[in-house]
Amino acid sequence: MYLRSRSLTALVSIATVLLGGCLDRPLRAINPCTVSGVVNEVQVTEINEIDLLFLVDNSNSMSQEQQALIQEIPRLVEILASGNLQDGGATDDFEPVASIQVGVITSDMGIGGVNINAGAKCGTVAGDDGLLVDLHRGNDASCPTTPATPPFLTFMNGQDPTAFADAVGCLADTGSEGCAFEMQLEAVLKALTPADSTVRFPQFRAGVMARDSAGHGGTGLNRGFLRNNSLLAIIVVTDEDDCSTSNMDLFVGFDSANPPTPAPYPPAVTSTGFRSGNLQCATHRNSQGAQYNVMERYVSGILALRPGQEDLTIFATIAGVDPDVLADNSVASLENGIEVTQVDIEALLAHPSMREVANTTNDNLIPSCTRPDPAMPNSVADLNIAFPPRRLLEVTQGLIDAGANGVVASICQAVDPDNGDYNADFGPAVSAIAARIAASLPSSCLPRPLIRRGDDRVTCEILEVLPEGETCADQQARGRDPMPVRMEDGREVCRVNQQAPTPAQVMARQPPDGLGWYYDDYSADLATDCARFAEGNRQQVRFTDGAESIPGAKFRLECLSPVVPTGSRADIGTACPGATQSLCDLAGEDLADLRSQYDREQATLVCDNITNTCQLACETDANCPGGYVCFDEENGNTGDAFYCVSPTCAF
Repeated sequence: MYLRSRSLTALVSIATVLLGGCLDRPLRAINPCTVSGVVNEVQVTEINEIDLLFLVDNSNSMSQEQQALIQEIPRLVEILASGNLQDGGATDDFEPVASIQVGVITSDMGIGGVNINAGAKCGTVAGDDGLLVDLHRGNDASCPTTPATPPFLTFMNGQDPTAFADAVGCLADTGSEGCAFEMQLEAVLKALTPADSTVRFPQFRAGVMARDSAGHGGTGLNRGFLRNNSLLAIIVVTDEDDCSTSNMDLFVGFDSANPPTPAPYPPAVTSTGFRSGNLQCATHRNSQGAQYNVMERYVSGILALRPGQEDLTIFATIAGVDPDVLADNSVASLENGIEVTQVDIEALLAHPSMREVANTTNDNLIPSCTRPDPAMPNSVADLNIAFPPRRLLEVTQGLIDAGANGVVASICQAVDPDNGDYNADFGPAVSAIAARIAASLPSSCLPRPLIRRGDDRVTCEILEVLPEGETCADQQARGRDPMPVRMEDGREVCRVNQQAPTPAQVMARQPPDGLGWYYDDYSADLATDCARFAEGNRQQVRFTDGAESIPGAKFRLECLSPVVPTGSRADIGTACPGATQSLCDLAGEDLADLRSQYDREQATLVCDNITNTCQLACETDANCPGGYVCFDEENGNTGDAFYCVSPTCAF
């Protein structure tokens, strides 16, 4: 497909303008100026690389969920590699990605070496420390027995997705020996934060820093995983909420050899007198200094990974949300032609099931959702339980509010509970994540058509904000005006030349001559590039060969676009390409309807050969609705027809 790498991402919203006033009957919309102003900043570089970071809770309650996740990974890889969200579906297709990198980390960040019961499995100082898992920890004999080098896996389009998915599944089986005090958010942040960042990862005990370390991203130990020009998807799979902290005093009350008296953060005690580690984090959610503020540390920290490109980050939480509660607070919507699920996270957090409440024996929280054990579905003792992921949902919402994308799914989802199949089902979660990724990948397809003028151009311009040190004069050979339009933060802003295809080029489905950008509503590539949009509503903005972007440039698409009416009959603003008058001609009930709409007994439409749109014909101001004037030669109309406009519009 030609010029795919040169397609320009832009979303253009075309607004209608209403004529107000007190009349004796309701009138439909009239567009006084026939144009709407649109200014969008757009990402010109096509994103066809995805970096998937799986945070897999490796505490001892997660074995069934890990296996369910592993079973769904092949489908996620297949979707991203093929661009097909549904087998045989044409309208849900998106551009297949060129490469996928997958890394796996665990929730085990240790507790600073505090000496607690071995059953908690927190014996190491820093646990897995946010390092990418490089070796299978399960019992699958078919998995490699030597560490992956580098400690992540890379899939290139054209390779075998099944073999890649199997390899990812081996790493995703992280075992069940992780620390019972999960620090999911701290692990994610440390895995991705560059080693030279000012963000540090200390551990304090009794107010004294016992350990201080840097992140593993950038030039750190996880180097190479997070790429500069990729979409980052963070997928957290856990049955408990986050307990990220730098304060190891939160755990010293469980020191089996020398517990302090009194403990800085006293442990909850069960009805039989035992200290309850299961309640410790929830008990001290709001205790000063006990845990990190999620908004200050994790929302800000994750956003800092991609400054100015927040929309290229997805944070997916697969955790303890009741499937029915989730369904009740979710709606489907279309984004970039892809159906995605929007979740009301605030409503989830307000639901009674999401409250952190101790059970009657005070040894644990009341679960937010449960799933029977498939082997013993009637056993209450063997229920798979999950707890309210309040901090994780707060981070998800905070990132969404800042312009990133979020997904919420339930870890308690069973395959077919109505018919007794209680196996964990990650299918809905993977579908939601795949759809969100597809909708978040920049699309070069415009959601609505633009109208070509009589000179075959559209009333838009593209401005390129150059990297520091570059000049418009130096970019003239790429189809830029050598004189900058303006300066923005010390960077020159250049106008990119618009090129118009000739009728012969349109017929041959070829790009126009010259250097610059052009509006493509005719090429053969539209059928595949914009397959997610309905036939008849497929259009793109592209660069000609040699006019592509340079690294570090940003673009702004600015349009004065004719407003396209949505009715079935011709109206003001209806396109009439090639000044085709017949597209504006009305008769019978349609003509009567037009005259009633604009309260003019002799009203007719004329095709303006300058804008290639239908307009309300006139000879004098008297032919126009109240408040409108006839745009004629005296007012600067250089076209073949006079038509009604608002006097507030620039002629």
